[in-house]
Amino acid sequence: MLGGLRALTAPGGSLVEPFSLPLDTPRGARPATHDPHAGELTPAAAKLLFALAHRTSDASKAGDLFAAKSWYVAPPPPPPAAPAAPAAPTAPPIPYAFLGSYTEGQQATVYFLTRGDRVYDVKAGDTLDGIYSVDGVENGSLVFTYKPLAIRQTLAIGGAP
Repeated sequence: MLGGLRALTAPGGSLVEPFSLPLDTPRGARPATHDPHAGELTPAAAKLLFALAHRTSDASKAGDLFAAKSWYVAPPPPPPAAPAAPAAPTAPPIPYAFLGSYTEGQQATVYFLTRGDRVYDVKAGDTLDGIYSVDGVENGSLVFTYKPLAIRQTLAIGGAP
């Protein structure tokens, strides 16, 4: 180290000594020396400056110089959802439409139902198409039981007989 600054060596091996100005020197002032060649470069210093001015760099990494960096790590994906439990089986809608009813004296009421072009006359306790049983009347509705699933269903008949 020379004068607190690092010494530079020219490619030829000669020493190039930097100079420093005192702290109270005005900006742009030249160092006060008695050397008549103080403002001139030595051939070794000129060669060193020329080599520095014409140096090349690898431009392939230039894009990475200011590339964004992040420490963010995405959280792991959530575990796959458990398969949904199959929906509880339900009875299909009642395929019958109410046409009317008939009561004669003390006998059981007969209810007339239709399905497509077919007409049924049923009483409480009857079975329709092997899958619906007629349970009776409750609150102005004819009550059926869908036999394969034992599910009760109702069909509005208008009013309590």
